[in-house]
Amino acid sequence: MEKQLCQICFTEIPFQARYPNYLCEDCSSRAVSKNGRPLLFENIDLSGGFSAFYADTREEYEDEHICYVDSKKCWADEHKFGGIIIETIDPLICSNLDCVKSNIIKIKCSAQKSQYSLEKIMKQESLFLLYDLKFKDTGYQPFYNERLNFIEQLNQTFSNLVVFLGVDYLIKKFGEQIYHMNIGTKSGFDIYTEDESIVAEVFSVVDHSNNRKLKKDITKLSSLSKSKKFIFYYSHNHPEMMEEIENDIQIVQFGKRELIECMNLKY
Repeated sequence: MEKQLCQICFTEIPFQARYPNYLCEDCSSRAVSKNGRPLLFENIDLSGGFSAFYADTREEYEDEHICYVDSKKCWADEHKFGGIIIETIDPLICSNLDCVKSNIIKIKCSAQKSQYSLEKIMKQESLFLLYDLKFKDTGYQPFYNERLNFIEQLNQTFSNLVVFLGVDYLIKKFGEQIYHMNIGTKSGFDIYTEDESIVAEVFSVVDHSNNRKLKKDITKLSSLSKSKKFIFYYSHNHPEMMEEIENDIQIVQFGKRELIECMNLKY
């Protein structure tokens, strides 16, 4: 049976494949602006749309979609089938394989939106094209509908895919439980359980032999004595899946086949 947890309070909520990181009604009701003012989100009319107000004065909320729940940055938007949905801007937890699949597809949908965006600018003169790719927001955030510099999206996308390959690996090895994730540039372990009995670092590179990231992660995790320790990575120039143990750390190199399988996932 498909299951889903609220990203903030971990309460079980109805499964929605399109919205793997949405909040329960109670957590959604606590949405505030950056300076702590309560917010109200509504459809514009019966046909849908999205509007955002300060709850106390009904004046228009200038940041529109961005809100905060228990200090966690979130994104409010129109639900595809009407109403309002609030998700954390990045997934904070993942507890089962349904969550893994839905988030990978969400990353894929973001990539598709960027593809459509790039098609509109591809015919311009070469240096102007590179200028737009380098300096303008021609891509999209991996988990929510806001524009992002394409190079930044490119860098985040494959690291995020490896995070979910890692969570998939851990669920199949240790079973369903809440795995916390520090997606993107957040500090802390990339994947960990609440008691840090399981911790993991994650990265993706062209060639890990030309990058000191693996050695740095081994050094970082070697200082931990009680945890089950993992490093998950993808190295494009080494396309076969490999597993080894070093300093009590399980090192898993995902192969090109594993990456392509996850890139081919569909609803």
